[in-house]
Amino acid sequence: NANINILVPLGTSILVPVFVMLLVSEKELRLVAMMVSQGMQMRYYYAAIWLFAMTLGVLQSFVFVIMGVVFGIRFFTRSSAILIIGLMLLWNVASVSFSFFVSAFFSRTRPATIVVYFGLLIGVIVSN
Repeated sequence: NANINILVPLGTSILVPVFVMLLVSEKELRLVAMMVSQGMQMRYYYAAIWLFAMTLGVLQSFVFVIMGVVFGIRFFTRSSAILIIGLMLLWNVASVSFSFFVSAFFSRTRPATIVVYFGLLIGVIVSN
């Protein structure tokens, strides 16, 4: 049970550092500036990144839920499917939004990735 208390938050949040790394690296390499200079509007850039991140998040959540059912974790076996789907979708929206928020504070990829990974680990450890 103690392992599940650590693995569930880590398993559902593991893509946040990846999303932050993606956003900050595009900013660091000036890819966003190049896309804007070529005529791309920022709302389409953000929509494309959001859709990509949500797709990855939904796939990760699907695998996470399947593994939870296979290993007999009580939350996944006793809860309604609608509740689990809704919770995972809301969590993915929150994770992607948080990634956008955090990426605004960094201009280099390596510090952003390290800080977010450590923040995730410390948050999970402190919450238990």
